[in-house]
Amino acid sequence: MLDLDNLDKYINDKTKIVSLSQSSNAIGTQVDVKKVIDFAHSHGALVLVDAAQTAPQNKVDIKELGCDFCVLSGHKMCAPTGIGALYINDVVQDSMPPYQFGGGMIREVHLHEAFWRESPHRYEAGTPPIAQAIGLKAAIDYMEENIDWEELHKNEADLCRYCIDKLQNISGVQIVGPVDQLKEEGHLVSFIVDGMHPHDIAAYLGQNNVCVRAGTQCAQPLYDALGLHGSVRASFYFYTTREEIDAMIAILEEALKKLPSRR
Repeated sequence: MLDLDNLDKYINDKTKIVSLSQSSNAIGTQVDVKKVIDFAHSHGALVLVDAAQTAPQNKVDIKELGCDFCVLSGHKMCAPTGIGALYINDVVQDSMPPYQFGGGMIREVHLHEAFWRESPHRYEAGTPPIAQAIGLKAAIDYMEENIDWEELHKNEADLCRYCIDKLQNISGVQIVGPVDQLKEEGHLVSFIVDGMHPHDIAAYLGQNNVCVRAGTQCAQPLYDALGLHGSVRASFYFYTTREEIDAMIAILEEALKKLPSRR
């Protein structure tokens, strides 16, 4: 868990920008980003919130959060890959020059100078991902029309509890992350198994039609701090069932029986 009781150790008047995830993609922890945003703003710092994990699970109210930037990824909410969203508040937009250049984002171009279009067009250089953008809108519309967010949150937490209880009954399995919080509001479960590398577990599960993620989950500094080589991550969404978790547990137990130390 992030230590939010001593923010003055990390954020002061010299801080320019604070970037943090609203929920960890590696171990599923939830973060009170509003507290960080308010504290950072009191010291004149800008704040970027990574909502890639939370946007598919809850309605993220950017205005209520008051962050300066917010990012999310489309493929985590049933959209195509290669598309996402970047929110920049109005004040910051006017002071941010583009960092990529190409057709569509310029107003005038001369031999020795160029003038950019107004935001947000100045940040879209070149041909946009048209098909992906259409797919992202379709995914958002589908979720708005069909998903009860409160029920989704409850169902995912229930799946986390069910999965954790099953895993904790297997000798040598350790849950990575705050178990109590994950049981109450989690949407994924990361775990390690004594004597087996996460990649080997994922490969065996994959050969038996159970798809999980393995490794350092794009969060290697976290795993370095935990002293781990990585973990196996089972992620849940509105289409996940308890029967699928049962299948994963059964195949995992089958894999463990093949370890020499467990024969």
